[in-house]
Amino acid sequence: MTGTTIQFVVGGTLLCFLVWLKIHDFGKIVEVGTSRSPKVKAWIKTLTHVALGLIVSACLLDPLIPGFASLNIELPADLAYPTLQENLRVRVIPLGLLGQSGGDRITYAAFDSEGFAEVLSHLTLLETRVEIQVFDQTQPLETIKSANVYISPFVRRLLVRKTITFEKKENTVNRKLSYMIAFPTILCVAVLTSLARSATSEFQITAPKANAVVPGEVIEVSGVGADPNGTVEIEVLTNDWYLQDGKVRINPDGTWTFSPVHLAGKGTYNNHTVRATIVKDGHRGKAVTVSGIVRRQ
Repeated sequence: MTGTTIQFVVGGTLLCFLVWLKIHDFGKIVEVGTSRSPKVKAWIKTLTHVALGLIVSACLLDPLIPGFASLNIELPADLAYPTLQENLRVRVIPLGLLGQSGGDRITYAAFDSEGFAEVLSHLTLLETRVEIQVFDQTQPLETIKSANVYISPFVRRLLVRKTITFEKKENTVNRKLSYMIAFPTILCVAVLTSLARSATSEFQITAPKANAVVPGEVIEVSGVGADPNGTVEIEVLTNDWYLQDGKVRINPDGTWTFSPVHLAGKGTYNNHTVRATIVKDGHRGKAVTVSGIVRRQ
């Protein structure tokens, strides 16, 4: 049984319990261990209904919030690997009710010299977790390390970035953003934020797509959701991040293009990540990435 299924089962059970409390007026339950004051009983009754309502909303609405998750994956350099570190790659697979997604839903990225990889994973309805697999690019079918990670609605709506660190213990991760903190509150805020942002386009890269194969070294990057009063900065990751010196054009509707962008990685570094960042009034704002871009040899 998947985590999403469990959430729906728990949410449905609690919803039935909440209806039962409404029918039975909750009086006999609050009498045990409480004072006989009608005010105290009324407060306890109201707060219990509110708390259960938030938990029900968390369980039932959480899987219904899609989005893009910006993930930082850290692989400490002091760990022993069965291959050279430059051969290490990571694949991120969304998980839903039917199991693992496939095809172009799987995102790949290379680690930089410090053991970091940035991935932008697309999660659709009923997908709340991802499978993170570290593998040797020369033997892609053999997984070196893996982790099943929950992605909160805050991360799925790009409000925060999640960092996953593989520790020395096999197949374990240190989850920087624990989903156990104020989970009902997070769900309510995430739903309201999603509704508020639905009327406007989110800042994102629309071309090239993740895991695309491009014909040459020089490409144009385009997207939507830019601020016409600001600018867009483009960086490319090969063995390190390289700031591009091209020009950006932002249209009044927020669509934008940036060129030229150079994909100059050679050999194992011919697996590029492009990062676009909004810059306005000298301040760096939201950043989005597209990974796995390969130049045709």
